[in-house]
Amino acid sequence: MSDRYGIVAKISSSLNKANLFILDSAHYGDPENKVFFMRAKLVYSKKHLNLDEFSKYFEKECKNLKMEWSIKEADYKPNTAIFVSKYGHCLKI
Repeated sequence: MSDRYGIVAKISSSLNKANLFILDSAHYGDPENKVFFMRAKLVYSKKHLNLDEFSKYFEKECKNLKMEWSIKEADYKPNTAIFVSKYGHCLKI
């Protein structure tokens, strides 16, 4: 999404209306490419968040931002590869 004023406020407000609490948030703009990035760790105030319902709500709520977004459960583990030039020097386990 392109960087502009009010993005963090709009997203935060929308998450609040959905009963999501922001535990942690990181966001930054890339001035060279005029792109905005945001990552947030959220807690739902009820037992379980229905991801389909939330997705529909959030898409509608933030439609004017024209952003690409995704939401993952906290236990989601992406496939990861770590490449190093020397095992003992560059990677400590």
